[in-house]
Amino acid sequence: MPVTAGPSTVAPPFARSGPPRNRNQESGGATKLNIILITLVTALAASVHAQSEADAAAQSKIVALEQLWNQAYKSGDTKALDSNTDDAIVLVNDDSSVADQAEFLASVKSSMSQPNAQRPQVAPQSLAVHVFGNVAIATGVMRVKGRENGKS
Repeated sequence: MPVTAGPSTVAPPFARSGPPRNRNQESGGATKLNIILITLVTALAASVHAQSEADAAAQSKIVALEQLWNQAYKSGDTKALDSNTDDAIVLVNDDSSVADQAEFLASVKSSMSQPNAQRPQVAPQSLAVHVFGNVAIATGVMRVKGRENGKS
């Protein structure tokens, strides 16, 4: 004898089988992703802040070294200038001439042998320090007034 089944119901294609899920279970992956993103953003912000503090400390040190250099230059202290400059330093003068460390120190020494009235007057005008990782670049203007090679 043929067996007949009762009326069958077909579930719609979007229906799930099994027990209904909790809303928190459905968004668990998204919540974990949010936590990871928040953690990464917080770590990045802390890193940027720490880098900013390190940059500020480096800038302060460079400014202090520049001030020491200016004082040594004004007073003609070639020993201080020698210890504060690298052997490979190249100085570019306002007339586009260049001098290495030995030439620079010799010019400072010779200017100090002149009478006070003929010594150069030095006045720093501006200084900006930019830090890029482990490199700092200081740029600025220093006004020097005096005589060089008989010219004012």
